[in-house]
Amino acid sequence: MSTPKRVEKFEEACRLLNISKPKRVVLDVKTRWNSTYLMLNTALPFQDVFAKLKRMNKKLKLVIPSENDWMMAKLVCEKLEIFYKATRVFSGRNYPTSNLFFRKVCEIRLTLRRWVESDVETIRMMAKNMIDKFDKYWHNINEMLAVDSILDPRNKMDCVEYYFKRLYKDDTDNEVAKVRKNLDKLVVEYQMRSEGNKSQEPFPSGKRGISESSDNDEDEYAQAKRTKKRKMNVRGEG
Repeated sequence: MSTPKRVEKFEEACRLLNISKPKRVVLDVKTRWNSTYLMLNTALPFQDVFAKLKRMNKKLKLVIPSENDWMMAKLVCEKLEIFYKATRVFSGRNYPTSNLFFRKVCEIRLTLRRWVESDVETIRMMAKNMIDKFDKYWHNINEMLAVDSILDPRNKMDCVEYYFKRLYKDDTDNEVAKVRKNLDKLVVEYQMRSEGNKSQEPFPSGKRGISESSDNDEDEYAQAKRTKKRKMNVRGEG
């Protein structure tokens, strides 16, 4: 769909199938990790159009996916949605602060763990490869991301403990202890700097706030908090 002539043929096939105002199909970009999701998400509604396009022009060099291929594409698209949402949250256009990262990164890791148990071999192999790369960076950043999350008053230590229990299971206490140790070091360092320069304000460059993300309202921690709150309300009414 990269040339005007191909776009024209594609739109003609849409009209013949009574598909009005078609969205442009997004091409995959290897350097953008959310582009695969966008490509599949925009292409899936046009399954019949691609088949029609091939029938209209036998000479067209277009490989038509089989029914199984389309089913696999739909499954992969559903799996990749969490990465797309995370990319939106981390986008520089939204000026995100680091407090947003911890929950999204933990959600991705938990999702990859579920994918490893998939009945589809392609998904299992994809997940294993992704976990290898994920863990390579996770071990270097998890403690600092956890500290950033704790400093968000909406999360505090409760959020870290929730996700670490899911991620580390029996080793949760050790991992939480590492985060507490790092947090204590940061507090001591901040106190020392404050005493050395009491006249300087913590954030002299202007207003600094905590970024919010509506996507975080959909994650497991948010759901667990709502469930816990409902249970407390029920006990209070009793």
